[in-house]
Amino acid sequence: MDDATSFRLDGPVATACLGGPVPGLALRVVDEAGRECAARRTGAVQLRGATLFDGYDGATDHRGVWFDTGDLGSVRSGLLHLSGRRDDRISVNGVNVFATDVEQAVAAVADVAECVVLPYGASFAVVAVARRGRRIDAAGIAARVTADFAVAPLAVLDVAHSAVVRTAGGKPARGHMADRLERTDDGRFVLRTDRTPPASIDGPAPSQPNTDATEAG
Repeated sequence: MDDATSFRLDGPVATACLGGPVPGLALRVVDEAGRECAARRTGAVQLRGATLFDGYDGATDHRGVWFDTGDLGSVRSGLLHLSGRRDDRISVNGVNVFATDVEQAVAAVADVAECVVLPYGASFAVVAVARRGRRIDAAGIAARVTADFAVAPLAVLDVAHSAVVRTAGGKPARGHMADRLERTDDGRFVLRTDRTPPASIDGPAPSQPNTDATEAG
């Protein structure tokens, strides 16, 4: 963990190298206080230059003012490495974890076909879909997440593939699913499903079958 920025710097964090900026475009990575990060330090990716205009936010001319992309990344040897989106970040007791990082770590477990991390209050739950003919080891997944990210999920839910609601682009609709994550009076977590999928920027999602609520202790 980078004490200056509170961004996670180690562990199973996947990055994608996008190369360097095109001519006429300036790039920087800043911490949460707006200070430029040292090389290899993770922070918010910002751009400025001749290819950016006020159409990005409707008001600001980003040829002279830094544009915050919403991405998180680091600069290594002049090349930009992306690690995720800032709105994927979940803060648990002062420790920042990224939903996509947890999803990748859990999806690497042999019996898991897919994973979706759902924020809940100041923490999160892990929703896992088992591979055909396999079963989810909820306790083992919780232990792995705790070991890898230094925070424990509130619950690990074993759900059917049909319980994962998707956008028209095929991505899990994390926000829509999080709205249906509930905690019962006895402390169990329930993921409720319905027949009304969310709309998205690329159109309404395909219909989802109605299923019973999925529970986790």
